[in-house]
Amino acid sequence: MPVRPPLDAKVQIEVWDLPTRVFHWALVICLAAQWFTGEFEFQDLHEIGGVTVLILVLFRLIWGFVGGEFARFSAFVRGPSKIKAYLASRLRWRMPKEIGHNPIGGWSVMAMLAALLVQATLGLFGTDEILYDAPLSHLVTNQTARFLTGLHEDGFDVILALVGLHLSAIAFYFVVFRKNLVTPMLRGTTMVDPAVLPSKVRPGRVWLAIICLGVSASVVIRLVYFT
Repeated sequence: MPVRPPLDAKVQIEVWDLPTRVFHWALVICLAAQWFTGEFEFQDLHEIGGVTVLILVLFRLIWGFVGGEFARFSAFVRGPSKIKAYLASRLRWRMPKEIGHNPIGGWSVMAMLAALLVQATLGLFGTDEILYDAPLSHLVTNQTARFLTGLHEDGFDVILALVGLHLSAIAFYFVVFRKNLVTPMLRGTTMVDPAVLPSKVRPGRVWLAIICLGVSASVVIRLVYFT
């Protein structure tokens, strides 16, 4: 007679599909590169990096509807009642059981994507008034281009603040709940309570991600360089 697993036994699942993980770490590299190229005024490289960020963000927005189960917005963008329940459980210091992003983390993802979209878009209209004009600066007046350049420079502080909150949340989960959030984003898998698993887990298909990335690149390059 087979031995039943303990009621508290956990199972291993793929929480982050490969395209989501590649997107995440590519974005990390891009943000570091954007800081470096912006700080030391490598404008041409900074432009390439900004366009790459736009492509990645557009890809992630599409992937949020067609990607793997836990990469979809429907899996982590929650309403007020879910957020309230999540905060109440954290105040009782209970170990979180959600898979993927929690309700607060889900909205922080949306905030980061929105901030990156705005930041990269502003950069397309920038100018240094000497040697460099961004690809879409010809669509606005010089005064407007200077104003948008200022917003773009200040906007990176918002990005840094969001990154800081993200890193603080990772540290909090590790210290308080002994839950490592970094390793699953590297290898894709994690151990979860079977009780919280959805009835059907949709996989993140690499071939579909390649199509989504191609669409994203085509749209961004068309808008940036052929407008």
